[in-house]
Amino acid sequence: AGSGVAVAEWRERRDMYGGVSVDAGDLEASSDFGARLARGVEEWSTRGTRGVWVRIPIERAAWIAPAAAQSFEFHHAERDHVVMVRWLPDEACQLPANASHQVGVGAVVVEPASRSVVLVKERFGYAGWKIPTGIVEARESIADAVVREVREETGIEARFEKVVAFRHSHAAPFGKSDLFFLCLLTALDTSFALDPREIKDATWATWDDFCSRRPYPRDTADWAALFGACDVLQPPHLAPGLDATTFPGRRNAAPPTVVYSPPQGLSDTAVP
Repeated sequence: AGSGVAVAEWRERRDMYGGVSVDAGDLEASSDFGARLARGVEEWSTRGTRGVWVRIPIERAAWIAPAAAQSFEFHHAERDHVVMVRWLPDEACQLPANASHQVGVGAVVVEPASRSVVLVKERFGYAGWKIPTGIVEARESIADAVVREVREETGIEARFEKVVAFRHSHAAPFGKSDLFFLCLLTALDTSFALDPREIKDATWATWDDFCSRRPYPRDTADWAALFGACDVLQPPHLAPGLDATTFPGRRNAAPPTVVYSPPQGLSDTAVP
């Protein structure tokens, strides 16, 4: 994306798809937002702009109604702002929808000598023993996320080894789908320091003991299949799964890009 010449009173950014993005936070609080937006839409339409993205900070929440009155719709929201969009051409809207998936990780943390794994009991949610799990944050890799979750929940430092398998389901909150990546990690220490806000207990157990527990995961077909793909008895480099290969981020200041592939796939092109 690049900066464009201001339309009316707006400081805009154009994108390669013929759209513009503007930030209502650039305007004074005393501005007649509705009138300024109307003038902007008129000029953008004349210029052939296709989509308009308007970021409205939470302190300007009263401006949501004037935008909606001009046929802007919600696209997505964060803690401190909402983004509204409008498709200007008289044709079917081609703007991309909001994110359709959440991305979760599960950690099979193996102690090298005993080949035992970390199990936890959460303070809220499922009451039985389970592996550490969590949600990948924005701009965070799967590998970094699963190491972070293990550290936050249990205090255990662990090294990411590989993605073992993943599950694609469609019952995530707010009507979204879910991608859950099961990861193999090697424990670098064995002493627990639990986060009492999330975890009420933790233990080391055999993988077979965990997988045989009923009804979860043994009698839950999708989880049984997912966990059945994990071989904790093999050394990590021989265990089935996908290794992580890191490349420079594709844009300035972007975090590294990570490709997960079979071990022989990209070893000659990996970036240290």
